[in-house]
Amino acid sequence: MAYRRAARPLARGRELPRLLAFQLADRPCVIYSALDLSHGLLGTPAYNLRGYEPAGTLDILRNLILYAALPTMEKARETAGSGARGE
Repeated sequence: MAYRRAARPLARGRELPRLLAFQLADRPCVIYSALDLSHGLLGTPAYNLRGYEPAGTLDILRNLILYAALPTMEKARETAGSGARGE
């Protein structure tokens, strides 16, 4: 995972993005990232932007969309197997 220069101190050597999932009725309904995801989709350089490099942004969003498309039973199996904590 590559971070833009301004985000590197916030990342503190993390290899995975820090995403928070807010749940409603035991289902994630909102995904939050403290670092910018929207500007990474544009792929343009920006001064002092705290976010991910464009390739990393695409990877994060692609994985979120693929996860959302999984059937419910498959999601439960993935979550149980990974030991996900919501970070």
